Amino acid sequence: MPGMLSERIAALRKERGLTQEQLGKMVGVSYQAVGKWEKGGAPDVELAGCHYRRALWFRERGTDQYRGH
Repeated sequence: MPGMLSERIAALRKERGLTQEQLGKMVGVSYQAVGKWEKGGAPDVELAGCHYRRALWFRERGTDQYRGH
């Protein structure tokens, strides 16, 4: 798995078969924000904790549980 955070976000998203829009909806941001993160940009400092917790949840449990399957 890639080492940089931006590469890891992209790899995990693609591994789970999600679009940037789908991941954005899952963590409460726009697809543009996901694209920015995947290119090395950082989320807003005020929102980072919330996004980080959601991203951890996504990573640990996968997409099926998040979608309610």
